[in-house]
Amino acid sequence: YLFVSDFHGKYFIYNISTPTSPQFVSSIQTSTNGGNGICVTGDFLYVADGDSGLGIINISDPNNPQLVGRYLS
Repeated sequence: YLFVSDFHGKYFIYNISTPTSPQFVSSIQTSTNGGNGICVTGDFLYVADGDSGLGIINISDPNNPQLVGRYLS
């Protein structure tokens, strides 16, 4: 899978099992001012969501990503 940010708090998931023909899987909107960075580990996508802090998205089902937490410092 490929995870892409649009720098406006929306994250897109693509299936790249066939690299020459990526297929859109799903997306999730977590804020309106984020998308500064992403990191994937295991079943979670961690997103730097600007003023909204760190968003934690469960991606165990790429067809149905779920925002499961947020960390603000």
